[in-house]
Amino acid sequence: MIVRIRLEGITPMLQNRAGDEVLDSLWVNQGGILDEGELTAKSNKGKGYRQYCHEYCIYRGPNGEYGVPAQNLFASLRGGGRRVKLEGMTRISSKDSTLLTGALTILEDFLPFEQQDPAGTHYKEAKCWVPDRRRGQASNSAKKAMVPVIRPRFDKWSLWVTVDIDKAEIPEDKIKRVFEKSGRTSGIGDFRPSTNGPFGQFRVAEWQIVEATEDDDIEAPQIEEPAQRM
Repeated sequence: MIVRIRLEGITPMLQNRAGDEVLDSLWVNQGGILDEGELTAKSNKGKGYRQYCHEYCIYRGPNGEYGVPAQNLFASLRGGGRRVKLEGMTRISSKDSTLLTGALTILEDFLPFEQQDPAGTHYKEAKCWVPDRRRGQASNSAKKAMVPVIRPRFDKWSLWVTVDIDKAEIPEDKIKRVFEKSGRTSGIGDFRPSTNGPFGQFRVAEWQIVEATEDDDIEAPQIEEPAQRM
């Protein structure tokens, strides 16, 4: 069955995209060689907070829209599945695996936010996010040091996602429960509940069945027959 779901943020979302420059750096540190050009390090040199967030931290869709990759939501659902029982003591997810991969498919690759500035808006003019500044601690050396952590924060956010549910694997009501649990206990983005933070929590605002299969137990709409003339 195909279901359209609207998720609405309960708490602000922090984003911290791992861009190409971060992945290249990890690859080189592990002994890899770049195929094209030289490594361009992620740097805040000469950049303000907003420009840094815009260039390095925000997720952008194919048309420049703000949102989150579908894989981020699936990771959240996998975490929520650890709190939902399927049968007996069996839980939908464990620490190392999940039954969701065979029962749930997210049909989009990227999930844009409903609240949007026009695509391609310059970072200085964007209204739907602000730079969030917090104190952090560097842990990559023996000597700990205080560092600033700068990330874009979306205070109000919501999105639509389309999923294909195989009810033979996991019933619809259990999948909905996974979404509900994920919103409270996993969240999306940086410093979310699953990493002991308060950000990125959401709730299921709408649950719309778009396409039902033959075995779905859905009541058909009642149609009144016109009164017969005597």
